[in-house]
Amino acid sequence: MTAKVVEGRKIGRTLGFPTANLDILNSAEMPENGVYAVDVKLYDETFLGVLNVGNRPTFGVSEKTAEVHILDFAREIYGEILDITIRKFIRKERSFDTPEALAALLDSDDQQLKYDIKNKKIKLHFNAGEDTDDSFKSMMAAAFIGYDFSISLSVPGTIKTAWFDGNGKTVQKYPGTCSVKNNTLEYTVPMGDLMYLESSLDLEITW
Repeated sequence: MTAKVVEGRKIGRTLGFPTANLDILNSAEMPENGVYAVDVKLYDETFLGVLNVGNRPTFGVSEKTAEVHILDFAREIYGEILDITIRKFIRKERSFDTPEALAALLDSDDQQLKYDIKNKKIKLHFNAGEDTDDSFKSMMAAAFIGYDFSISLSVPGTIKTAWFDGNGKTVQKYPGTCSVKNNTLEYTVPMGDLMYLESSLDLEITW
């Protein structure tokens, strides 16, 4: 997505996590509410960032907004245009009793993102929905006939993959097809197959 940096309430700055408030130039590109790991491109430089999309419930804001905290970045960039690419979904938006509790989680988001990049590891989690009624699973599987979940990932290194079940044990069988060629991974699975997972699965990608 492409966004212009605009003036905001500067709440993040008071918490020690300054953010760039974003005016998404194409509203159709606005993602669902939540927190995302992103790449932020400013001219010919690219930085890691944490993007928050939502209503900032901790501060009683009702309007949907988007803001990005750029890691290890301290420039004034009001009016600049940013190109933002989502790396992965981190968590859903949450409400906190105090700003301090929110700040603690923001720090956790930052540290997790830095850990993933430093250690060259990404993990994708597929929830089996053990508590979901079978009839509901059947209905959802029927609704998604003909639809696939697909990802394509390129990293600066040779990719290795491993699959684990909900207990952390290595598994050899998994739904869909996963292919790796040098530094690129392609994974595709019919949405209906995901509805019938017998247990949760994790795909660990390292390079």
